Amino acid sequence: ARGLPLACLTNKPQAFAVPLLEQLGIAHHFRHVFGGDSFARKKPDPLPLLETCRALGSAPARTWMVGDSSNDAQAARAAGCPVVLMTYGYNHGEPVQSAGADALLDALTGLPALIDAAGGRMAA
Repeated sequence: ARGLPLACLTNKPQAFAVPLLEQLGIAHHFRHVFGGDSFARKKPDPLPLLETCRALGSAPARTWMVGDSSNDAQAARAAGCPVVLMTYGYNHGEPVQSAGADALLDALTGLPALIDAAGGRMAA
């Protein structure tokens, strides 16, 4: 609703990601969908996130990674992106709270208020 460009970046194969987003009725929100097989390396390597930023035309420091695991936090840190993690993330059996996020949310519905509070930028 805010007109922010969105991309989906997952380590799952792209062939599975796109149909899932379509089935959920949310595929139209994403300008790009990248899977674990879209780039030479997967998260937590920063390459996929840096390429996603490039595809969106957005500087990493102004691109928020919203994820659910330490892989997402590690990729974001290495790429220079702020990171928000969802508390319900699977995080390989470890508490996601220990992954080093800039912010934690219980639900995506909290993201607009977080963006407003940060003035569009995540405080480091």
